[in-house]
Amino acid sequence: MINQILKLSLFLVLCIGNVSFSLGQNLVGLWEFEHVRVGDQELTPIARWTEITEDGTYYSGNGWSRHSEGTWSFDASTNEFLPVDRYGPEDPSGPFKVVFESNDKMIWTRMEEGENVVVSIKRIEKKPTAHWDLVVGLWELSDVADKGGSETEQQNFYVNSFLYFGWDRRYRQMSTEEGRQTGYWHAHAHRPEVTLLSHNPNKPVESWKILFRGEDELELEGVSDSNKGVKIVFQRKKQFPG
Repeated sequence: MINQILKLSLFLVLCIGNVSFSLGQNLVGLWEFEHVRVGDQELTPIARWTEITEDGTYYSGNGWSRHSEGTWSFDASTNEFLPVDRYGPEDPSGPFKVVFESNDKMIWTRMEEGENVVVSIKRIEKKPTAHWDLVVGLWELSDVADKGGSETEQQNFYVNSFLYFGWDRRYRQMSTEEGRQTGYWHAHAHRPEVTLLSHNPNKPVESWKILFRGEDELELEGVSDSNKGVKIVFQRKKQFPG
């Protein structure tokens, strides 16, 4: 009788262990965050992804950039997934409750600072591309599509015929009239915008909405007070001007 009880107990432990392993295996793969809702706000980051591996580690990033890595655990009895960032500060919000809608979709939920967080995630084959990935490179001014804004702003983009976005988040504007202007560029994480911070203290900080017409044509629309109403179009170039 005792042997039968021991056998049954061992059988149940093995079954529970297999279920836990199976559910945990569903998490393994590359995933993209389709929607992130915090309370009543939609706060979906652009091109956010996470890669969960079989060896208990994970990697996360946006676009082609990876910004975090760590370890993960999954409690099959509660369907809770807990990622632990190796380098970041401790996350006080605890694990996510996971609901598998299919093998390729899941929902994560938890409370963060009193707000209900709902994350919709889908399985993907390759990392998504963000606007800050595509904007890197050399662009030549081809048209001022809308000549709104001040005369100074219009003239600035008539004479600065080349704009280079470097991978190191530095930019260069080049023209025969003004020579080379430099500064830093910053991409918005939640909408397709880029902000230019010139090294010239007399130039204002300006933000531009980004629109790609394919991979080789770029439209910038001014959204700051100093450039609002200006639309400029660039073509991608492979060589710097001589």
